[in-house]
Amino acid sequence: MRCALLLLVLTACGSDSSTQASEATTPPLEPPSETVPSCTGDVREVSFSTADGETLAADHHVAAEPGRGAIVLFHMIPPGNDRTGYPKRVREVLSDLGVTVLNVDRRGAGASSGDPESAYTGAGARLDMEAAVRYLLDEDAGCTVSPDKLLLVGASNGTTSVHDYTAEHDTALPDPAAVVWMSPGTYTETQVPVTGSETEATPVLWLYPTNEAYSGDFIGGSSSWEFVERGSVHGTQMFDGGQLEADTVADLVSWVERWIL
Repeated sequence: MRCALLLLVLTACGSDSSTQASEATTPPLEPPSETVPSCTGDVREVSFSTADGETLAADHHVAAEPGRGAIVLFHMIPPGNDRTGYPKRVREVLSDLGVTVLNVDRRGAGASSGDPESAYTGAGARLDMEAAVRYLLDEDAGCTVSPDKLLLVGASNGTTSVHDYTAEHDTALPDPAAVVWMSPGTYTETQVPVTGSETEATPVLWLYPTNEAYSGDFIGGSSSWEFVERGSVHGTQMFDGGQLEADTVADLVSWVERWIL
């Protein structure tokens, strides 16, 4: 009887030690992965909401690593224009620099909701850009960007959104490191005059054709501004597949390398 009890105790002890050894050598289970992909270097169609309840659609060219700079592209006047104004070939040149690129349908254009006129009059111009920046800074977007390396690009009255954000954005959001205006005009100042605004202290690349006089009136207004007068077409029509596009893209690449890489 004593032998049987001793054998039972030894067996139990052996079982405990075996279990402990197994527990010590078996790695803990990894938590389930999040549904949002991380920095994969791919292109996604995404959507996000504005503070006033509109839904904006966009192409999100994701960087291959976190903490990189980001470019936000805003197209010409809606609803006749949408995010296709920035050709994929142009967006790929920019994303190949290692940055995130977000190409947005402004409210009332493409796959986005809302009244197109409010994309450039009233608060809507600023709210669209704020929504784009919030999306990029949200960890749920999958690959966070550096808030200190933000480049905003607007074409035609897309410059209105860029300027309104730069001048009067929500204080919880970052200032842009630099901006690009393709064919700015009096519409750029629909809500906020350029002179005396925060935009005067922001690096601005002015790209405009020879037949648009507006930009020339600002030459010499700020040491952080650069002006390029070229061609005779407006806004994203500069992406013509020829030499004008090549020169325009080279200007964009140089601005990206200077301010957000």
